[in-house]
Amino acid sequence: MVDRIVDAHIHFWDHSLEGLEWAFLDANFEHPRLGDLKRLDAPRYAIDELKADIADLPVDKIVHVQAARAADPTIESAWLQRLGDQSGWPNAFVAHCDLSRPDAGDIVARHAQFPRFRGVRDLAAGMRLADPDVVRGYGLAAATATTIEVMTSWDHFDELLSLVGQWPATPVVLGHAGLPVERDDGYYVHWLAGMKRLAVAAPTMVCKISAIASGADPSWTVDSIRRWVLGCIEAFGPQRCMFAGNWPIDKLFGTYPKLFGAYEEIVRAAGISENEIGLLFAGNAERVYAI
Repeated sequence: MVDRIVDAHIHFWDHSLEGLEWAFLDANFEHPRLGDLKRLDAPRYAIDELKADIADLPVDKIVHVQAARAADPTIESAWLQRLGDQSGWPNAFVAHCDLSRPDAGDIVARHAQFPRFRGVRDLAAGMRLADPDVVRGYGLAAATATTIEVMTSWDHFDELLSLVGQWPATPVVLGHAGLPVERDDGYYVHWLAGMKRLAVAAPTMVCKISAIASGADPSWTVDSIRRWVLGCIEAFGPQRCMFAGNWPIDKLFGTYPKLFGAYEEIVRAAGISENEIGLLFAGNAERVYAI
């Protein structure tokens, strides 16, 4: 196994906390690809539960990505900051910001009061990146010099490039490998071409390789995810990609050791150098999230 892992995509919850809800755990929530996520529910999923899933893998640092729903999104940030101060994990977190809100810039500024804050994500914005309200909010967030994590699929890459072109200095993380929601040959061709276009046109963008072994490929194998992992690296290069677990969501489709073992098997079989493997598993995440 690799010497060290920095997992760039972890989700926690704790139902005992006031002011926070986790919509994806609601009994009536049905994800279009993942199905009923209520199967994951427990009173709490945080550091101890994650460590149990990690087993003996050398996970050194983690990045939490927004998971809660709240009237005031900084409540989640305050909780994550407390956890980090108490235990060391998470080392950094990406917070929620509704980019369509007129006060998006103020929300980012409030998140930035927490030392472990590194960026924002708005899940709802990913498929409406041309919406004038989203464009305005993206600009407000960009003005704060924060990292913006975008979750969108290849058919929205042109809209993403338009945003990046207006604020070219803003660091952007392309979440979940550009959301390859289908896994057939025709989709792969469009996806890979789009990924290469993004990588060339947006030099401040990095790709998070996560949710590859997930709802779009629930019975995944090393071979079934291989070309999607290597496609990310082909497009962005090993200096601009980072592996992540999307945990515990992807617990629905396998174990943590199986997932990271598959990542390692794929890159070693492809002849990627030891130095580059170190960047993919740890170094790039440390650089992107300043940890």
